[in-house]
Amino acid sequence: MKLSGTFPCDFPPEVYQKYLADQGALSYLSQNHPEILDVEVLEDRAEEDKVYVKLKYTMEVAMPGPVKKALGGASHSFVADLILDTQNNTATLEFNPARLGDKIKAGARIAFEPEGDRWVQRLDGDVTVKILGLGRVVEKFVVEKFQNSYTIEARLRNEYIKNVEG
Repeated sequence: MKLSGTFPCDFPPEVYQKYLADQGALSYLSQNHPEILDVEVLEDRAEEDKVYVKLKYTMEVAMPGPVKKALGGASHSFVADLILDTQNNTATLEFNPARLGDKIKAGARIAFEPEGDRWVQRLDGDVTVKILGLGRVVEKFVVEKFQNSYTIEARLRNEYIKNVEG
């Protein structure tokens, strides 16, 4: 199932990038996002024109009964694996859930683009869930929840950077 969205950002990619794995930014997310309980940095390194960031998200998400049963509960965690190309302001993002990783595949491409006096993140990806009888229902739920959650996360990250950068 298609995963897409456009998320405004008041800062250029090089500023945004500084805060991807910043402990203050991640604490701000955990404290202010209604579904994120914790974000842990697993990797944060740069090599030439690439930045590699792996974050483990622990979340508590309200979900309908059949989806909750299929996913094994409302609490879940996943690793977001981001590779940012600083030369062309694009990134790839893969999501690896702690449970059912062999049945759920999710990933996206992100492009940072100027739009007027701001920047936007354009996300284009896919979610595939291979659970007999419930795959499409779970896919729809995951896409909807991701898009809503990412909208909140983008807003909170932007707020945090505004507070820190001035």
